[in-house]
Amino acid sequence: MHQVPDQTKKAISKGAVISFLLLLSIDIGAIAAKNEVLHYIVKPLLMPFLIILFLNAQRSRPKKPEILILAGLVFSWAGDVFLLFDQNGPAFFIAGLTSFLITHILYIGYFLNILSRGKTGKSAMTWVELMVAAFGILLLVILWKGLGVMKVPVIIYATCICMMCIFSLRSSHILPGYIWKWFASGAVLFVISDSILAINKFLVQNPIFPPAIMFTYGIAQLFIVAGAIRLFQAKSDAVLKPAE
Repeated sequence: MHQVPDQTKKAISKGAVISFLLLLSIDIGAIAAKNEVLHYIVKPLLMPFLIILFLNAQRSRPKKPEILILAGLVFSWAGDVFLLFDQNGPAFFIAGLTSFLITHILYIGYFLNILSRGKTGKSAMTWVELMVAAFGILLLVILWKGLGVMKVPVIIYATCICMMCIFSLRSSHILPGYIWKWFASGAVLFVISDSILAINKFLVQNPIFPPAIMFTYGIAQLFIVAGAIRLFQAKSDAVLKPAE
């Protein structure tokens, strides 16, 4: 594995990260306090903040793989906005679900691009990847009776997010640890966030769920963006591991 310069490992400004975490904390506080006005103001600002952070860190025109991340953040923003109004009718929830489904498909494309450049001979799923797939199946079984007409959309969504997580984990065979850990952590947190959201929506509601959903979702997106920035600034192919 190639050695990487120290500045690559410090690719994101601490001030920018702290600012995002502060914004996220305000939104979580608004959710916990049931301050809808503040929540409606702050939540739509989170993904644009990460988009600006991502573009600023690159300091050049994004390449095709990075455009997938940017597009994923745009659709995540759309999903955030739609889900703000999901209490007004099922159409808003479906629109939000569709937006995040597209986000996961775009992230899958990004991780597949990494895997295709790594030239690894790995094909069999690891026990960790199998656990992710088993978790997705178990969650569907638990939620099944409460899904109603949403069974097919939720199956499709659960399949996509588990695939996104599995491909991010698989990139451990390609990427150096300091980059891979951000992708893997972000993907796992995304699965946790969406799982809590599904439980809250279709099984049982709990006051702690909405803040937990927002916390895990916000950190997940931050981690994925952090990984993408580090990979981009490390000159991508220069840090990829050779074939095993």
